[in-house]
Amino acid sequence: MFVMKFLNNTTQRKNSIHLINVVQGKNEFLRDYLTQFNKESLVVKDLEPSFAMVALNKSDLEGVRLPHDDLVMITLLVEFFTMKRVLVDSRSSEDILHKPGFDQLRIPGFARQMVHPLESIDLSIIAGLSPCQTEVQMTFLVVDTRSPYDAIIGHLGLNAMEAIVSTRHLLVKFLTKFGVGQIRGDQKAARQCSDGYKE
Repeated sequence: MFVMKFLNNTTQRKNSIHLINVVQGKNEFLRDYLTQFNKESLVVKDLEPSFAMVALNKSDLEGVRLPHDDLVMITLLVEFFTMKRVLVDSRSSEDILHKPGFDQLRIPGFARQMVHPLESIDLSIIAGLSPCQTEVQMTFLVVDTRSPYDAIIGHLGLNAMEAIVSTRHLLVKFLTKFGVGQIRGDQKAARQCSDGYKE
């Protein structure tokens, strides 16, 4: 009985998944967010030091024109082909490869066959710069529709990369064996794609 009362009155240590729910508020200063994140990380049981390092700071805003409402558009290595117009959309339930981007890959076996909408294909993705890069397999749905982007990475792809996204910083960060990897969004190209698509 005493043990149960003691356990109920003590603060239970949380696991690292708890930190995913610590998000920066829309009007919250970065300094306040980082203070809260660090405070919450103290109650996490067996926190890996590298997990706590995936944080954002002022230097991550370097080169970003503020204020903005731009999308996060990145460059990835897809099957060893540099794909520059990749939209990061954590709300998307699927990873999508638009047909023009797919055709550029010149994957053997598909070039002479008719590709039906919603065909899926597993592709190797390399994100980041050496040595802080990650390689993962992603399943893309190939769609034949008009889009300014070659591909869309949704929450499935972000989970495969174990990545976090900051739309304010136009940045994707992820853990690697050699530290924190990152991919900077291309703000100028994102605006060109968005403006070109509206016309």
